[in-house]
Amino acid sequence: MNTPPAASAARASGCDVLVIGGGSAGATAAALLAERGYRVTLLEKAHHPRFHIGESLLPTNLPLLEKLGVADAVKAIGMEKWGAEFVSPLHGANPRNHDQWC
Repeated sequence: MNTPPAASAARASGCDVLVIGGGSAGATAAALLAERGYRVTLLEKAHHPRFHIGESLLPTNLPLLEKLGVADAVKAIGMEKWGAEFVSPLHGANPRNHDQWC
């Protein structure tokens, strides 16, 4: 049976957690686990920095950016997001009932 390269890398580094993918989720998971004392190995196939569209930054992520210690850096490059709230007289109406929407 062949051992996958990722498993070999994890064993060779003596890590507790192997994170595959260094995007937003993987980098966050790796950083938070390392902060808690786990030995983390993060594998990413692409070289960084790489082209990436950051439109998925939602205001609900701001507390996480604070926890990671990167909120000021994100704000400094102009990526601040404010959010919105949509209010409708039909709020809570069943969207499948067409008469309520017309």
